[in-house]
Amino acid sequence: MKHLSIYVFIFNLLFYSLTLFNIDLVSGIVWRSVLITGPIIGIILALLYSKGKLKVIGLSGNLFVFVIAILLPYIVTTFIWNRP
Repeated sequence: MKHLSIYVFIFNLLFYSLTLFNIDLVSGIVWRSVLITGPIIGIILALLYSKGKLKVIGLSGNLFVFVIAILLPYIVTTFIWNRP
């Protein structure tokens, strides 16, 4: 159970990297929901079940995917690239 957050991080990282190379595994709405809920579930699992180095790896990895997949596109489209 304590390795589950790391497995979620690896799944999220692979899923996001495949979509960057235009390999569509699922439709658009499923893709967005996995990219939003995946890192959040990984962060919660790391906080609840991991200890020590596993907690740090799970938290930092899932936060990295969260920032790259959710926060960075939101900031760019809201504040920087807001004109057609």
